[in-house]
Amino acid sequence: MKIKQLFTILFLISLNLKAQQIQVSGKIIHNNNNFIHINDTEIKLNSDGTFNSEIKIDYAGQYSLVSDENHMYIYLDNTSKLNITADNSNFSKSINFTGKGSEENNYWKLKRELEAKKIGNPETFYKLNENSYIEKIKELRNEIESLFAKYTFNNEYFTKNEKRSINFQELSFYTIYEYFHSYFTKNESFKTSSNFPKINSDFDLNNEEDYLFSYHYETIVSTIFREELKKHKTSGYLSKSIIPVLKSIKNKHFKQEILNLIQADVNPQNPDGDILLNEIIVLTDNQDQRKEIIDNYNKLKSLLTLKKSPNFNYANYSGGKTSLEDLKGKYVYIDIWATWCVPCIKEIPNLEILEKKYINKNIAFVSISIDEKENINKWKNFIKARKLSGIQLIADAGIESDFIVDYAIKAIPRFILIDPNGDIILPDAPRPSSPDLIAKLTALGL
Repeated sequence: MKIKQLFTILFLISLNLKAQQIQVSGKIIHNNNNFIHINDTEIKLNSDGTFNSEIKIDYAGQYSLVSDENHMYIYLDNTSKLNITADNSNFSKSINFTGKGSEENNYWKLKRELEAKKIGNPETFYKLNENSYIEKIKELRNEIESLFAKYTFNNEYFTKNEKRSINFQELSFYTIYEYFHSYFTKNESFKTSSNFPKINSDFDLNNEEDYLFSYHYETIVSTIFREELKKHKTSGYLSKSIIPVLKSIKNKHFKQEILNLIQADVNPQNPDGDILLNEIIVLTDNQDQRKEIIDNYNKLKSLLTLKKSPNFNYANYSGGKTSLEDLKGKYVYIDIWATWCVPCIKEIPNLEILEKKYINKNIAFVSISIDEKENINKWKNFIKARKLSGIQLIADAGIESDFIVDYAIKAIPRFILIDPNGDIILPDAPRPSSPDLIAKLTALGL
């Protein structure tokens, strides 16, 4: 056994706690939903925003705190007895922690503020050339190390892992630079130079302790693996060649994330769909997920034989409502997207090209946003700012809307092609950026 593997296993022994209850309390004002989430646990707020609850934890590390649309990571372990106060209208700045575990969390808050200040405008930041970008990241690391040096934590586990996380923070910025630089500069062929800092080939991608403690480590692992997924895509879908890669993931939490990510590829339109289905339902330890994967696969399979498409009738940006029935007599190409979905936004320029190419053809281009109702103004402002054309609709219940559920949509962007009679041609159509879409539309006589 390699020393690194032994090191990981030994720490996992100390990492995994027996599931136990800890106390969290506090007050969150201006919360619209009257509840918050810590990971999957929903905590109801009293009418004045106060709460006092016991939650179950099974590891020491980062937990996701969500209040309406606000999100941040907090640190919890079996000694935590945390009190959290925040104003939801200014969440990240107003949040404050007291009680057992507060020192670690207030430190993390200050660290996030340093990072946000250094980044400033993300577009400007990620457009920086390599040397300027590296300089900014080095400055950020120095500032965070200075902040860390001011603290004397009584928690040895936190101290040890935070030192590692500071290193991961720097590495994560190098890992994501190529993607975000190409996105903001609209240069999709951009590649970093040979001198740009890279992750070493022996970087441990299976360290569960680091994954549960540091979202920077999580970012590194996720970014590297997403690039690996691209290598195994054929005709828009993952091929069976991904199976050995999936089996190599020893970190059960990361494996769960990846299985969630690739559920859309477990699709009867995928030539390897049956193989992926059989392999993935064995790989997952989650009984609910196994059932969901099988149910979604069967639903998509039935859509392939179903003649008539499910209907929609959603609010139109231009006013009133638009239904699928209103578009009868035309082919309909539907884009399911959201303003928060980066891959969705990357497809918009290609969709606009298609709309211009087929402007005099018998086809309607419909974009259905699954943004939540409270974000309807964000959706409207996005359409206005980008001067989006086509038919712009917003689903009535986000991801839980009937049309979205009927098409078993678990990942976006998702595209659907329907014929002039309202019959399904493809429940999972090629993306606007895919040459396969042009070929299909040409075959239809468009």
